[in-house]
Amino acid sequence: MTSSLDTHDDNWTTDQGPRQEEGFNAVARLARDLASRQYKDTGDSWLDHTVILGFSEFSRTALLNANMGRDHSLTNTCFTLGGG
Repeated sequence: MTSSLDTHDDNWTTDQGPRQEEGFNAVARLARDLASRQYKDTGDSWLDHTVILGFSEFSRTALLNANMGRDHSLTNTCFTLGGG
């Protein structure tokens, strides 16, 4: 089976969360690395001079479908970090 975030069946309870967590953990590792590195000789970190934007073009429905999964919704989410 191919790994995907596009699940619509009951496997969202076991697959969706861990896959999203893996992605968020990767962003957190990047942010920690940027925060630990000095930007030139300014005393700032690279994270102070970098903006990270995470965006999803869709979300999931609150209600379960006939397969006990969640379908696409017209809502979305985003996060930003860094950049002072």
